Amino acid sequence: MKPPIVTITLCGVLLSASVFAQEATTKPKEIDILGQYLGNWTSEVTNKPAVWDQKGTKYKTFNHAEMILDGWFLHHIEVSHIAGEPDKVTKSLFLWTFDPNTNKYLGWPFQSTGITGPSTGEWNPITKTLVTSPVEPPLNTTSKMTEQFLDAQTIKGNLTYIEGGGKTLMDMVWTRNRQPEDAAKATREQWDKIGTPIQPLPAEIKKLEPFIGEWDSEFINSPSVQSPKGSTSTGKMTGKWILDGRFLFGTSEVGTHRSIWLIGYDTPKAAYRYVRFTNAGLIDESVGQWNEETRSFIWKVVNERPGITRTSTNQIIGQDTVLAHILAKDNTGKVHQDLKIKSTRRK
Repeated sequence: MKPPIVTITLCGVLLSASVFAQEATTKPKEIDILGQYLGNWTSEVTNKPAVWDQKGTKYKTFNHAEMILDGWFLHHIEVSHIAGEPDKVTKSLFLWTFDPNTNKYLGWPFQSTGITGPSTGEWNPITKTLVTSPVEPPLNTTSKMTEQFLDAQTIKGNLTYIEGGGKTLMDMVWTRNRQPEDAAKATREQWDKIGTPIQPLPAEIKKLEPFIGEWDSEFINSPSVQSPKGSTSTGKMTGKWILDGRFLFGTSEVGTHRSIWLIGYDTPKAAYRYVRFTNAGLIDESVGQWNEETRSFIWKVVNERPGITRTSTNQIIGQDTVLAHILAKDNTGKVHQDLKIKSTRRK
């Protein structure tokens, strides 16, 4: 089994279906727990000898965390260096919030290795420990990450992967120490730089290139359950590469609705993965395929409400136009949303 490449922090173009369905909600007080990560940190990391790393490895990481999207999400970036091999750098982006529906913390890691996928976690107020696990661990393994807040300046962490038979595949430990405010600039500069990927980029990533840039968009909602009389509006979006070109990162703005979104290619699943985070605290996840004949991405929302099927397409027209169509129906065939979007590249 090939080990995941892991670092040690919290493990248009496109608009998702719920853009015009966002309702004002009360922000859960549990999000305040994530505020303990705010600021800058360095970590001394030891990957103990185990099946996936038989000799063991030491790392040093640099982190910066802030709240975004009206305080709904913790945005945490990381740059990780292998000790003695400064050219081997892994970059990560982690986005975390609290989901009141499941009463758990919910996060997404995005790494320059291409790894992504949701994690969930719980807070132990007695030990002041956040315990998280990936929703999609490697086959026949269990994984757990703990981060204990010893005080406002220090966090002790541990990450393990255990085989079904009980054998330890990975055992990583670290100590995170808080740094002054001026450390943020250097961390951001390292993280923003698009370097040489530590693994070859999938050929499918090139299909996302047309989305790079700044866009103006027109939205036309046909009459539906969400928009009984229909509506029109305008917005703007951007797209750029992050994490050494492994993911496309975008921002969207339509009226008071704002979001960020990421698209990458999941090689094991042989599919594109698209995740969007909104300033209403929502997370939309879709999987998609590229259709060369129509020059379109075809998406299906995977975390939709029960009884609703939502699909969307993004067709690339020339160099400067993207046409999108989002259609949602329930089990009776009733149309809950019928949205067309025309995005034009800014000159």
